[in-house]
Amino acid sequence: MILFRTRPASGRTCSRICTRPSWTSGRSSGCSQLRKRIEARLGIERQLVEIECRRKQQEDEDRRFKEDQLKLWAERDRLDQLSNEKRRLKLMEHRRAIQELLEERRQRRADEVKELMQMQSLFEQEEKRREEIIEEERIKLLKEHVTALLGFLPPGVLRESDREHLPLPKDK
Repeated sequence: MILFRTRPASGRTCSRICTRPSWTSGRSSGCSQLRKRIEARLGIERQLVEIECRRKQQEDEDRRFKEDQLKLWAERDRLDQLSNEKRRLKLMEHRRAIQELLEERRQRRADEVKELMQMQSLFEQEEKRREEIIEEERIKLLKEHVTALLGFLPPGVLRESDREHLPLPKDK
């Protein structure tokens, strides 16, 4: 299962990132953010597994419910000792009523799934907005302090996309 394979690897990755020497003071908060993102993704995977299990349980429950209802109505019909035609009509009526109940349950389940999907979408939008804010603040800090730190920044801190925002020499 993917859930169990990704957990150890992500933990090692986070540990490796967190144990590297910090060049900036914001490095530890980046590690905690990475852990939060990893935990959020693992939580989502757990939720998907739980949803699938609940769906299977609900199907089994629906099947048992339908069988129980049919038995219940059949016994009531036997007690009434109706003619064959009346029994057939009653049985059809009972099946229709049971089908309506099942449809109501399915609709409620579909509404729950829709709500979960909306929550997931909101979570992803919030995460994207957080990343945009972090990038904006990073560019802002670089614009303010790049000339003082130019010789001291480790390789990989500045990206090619930073050149358009910063007054950097072209050959660096």
